[in-house]
Amino acid sequence: MSRRDANAALAILTAINFLNYIDRYVPAAVFEPIKRDLHFTDAQLGWTLSAFMLTYSVTAPLFGRLGDLMTRKYLISAGVALWSFATAGAGLARSFWQMFLPRSRISTRGSAAGGRWRSSMQRYRWEVH
Repeated sequence: MSRRDANAALAILTAINFLNYIDRYVPAAVFEPIKRDLHFTDAQLGWTLSAFMLTYSVTAPLFGRLGDLMTRKYLISAGVALWSFATAGAGLARSFWQMFLPRSRISTRGSAAGGRWRSSMQRYRWEVH
């Protein structure tokens, strides 16, 4: 892999990770507008914000095993695709379940790509230097 390709891959993986963290924490920053606009109770909003961790705790071991069996780039790509659709779905939500289900699917990026993107970044970092 050329230095240019390694730098591009590192930049893409870093951008994906940055957007993932923003996406994960935005609902907490706009807690009150979501509650007001979608008429959520405190409990519903709490469940919506907890959806990520609930699903992540179940899917992380499953995707960890898949990570042992599959190529990193395919698993990362699948995780990013699922995460993108889930983020779009949450943005279109008009009810509790329309928000809860996509927010729970956002964790698939973390589970599918979690360790794989870190090891990929480390690999590219060494190839760049």
